[in-house]
Amino acid sequence: MLFRSAVIGLPAELFSELGRMISSPPNVDHLLIATCADGYLSYILPTARMNEGHYEALVSWAVPDTGEQLVAAANQLLAGLVAGR
Repeated sequence: MLFRSAVIGLPAELFSELGRMISSPPNVDHLLIATCADGYLSYILPTARMNEGHYEALVSWAVPDTGEQLVAAANQLLAGLVAGR
């Protein structure tokens, strides 16, 4: 089954590095990542960026590895969508 486009919503503001880690499945032409969808957790940074002194890291409520967990969940959800699960 071919999907022309897919939208995934995440309840946080992601660093762009994390957004680029969310994979568009092979049969999806266009993927839109909507942040701050259905709530707002916080700024989410990659674990490697948490101690670099960025403003977002200083005010984030998230613990290290939250970004990687959100990316893994998004990729799993997208893979399940196109597999019909």
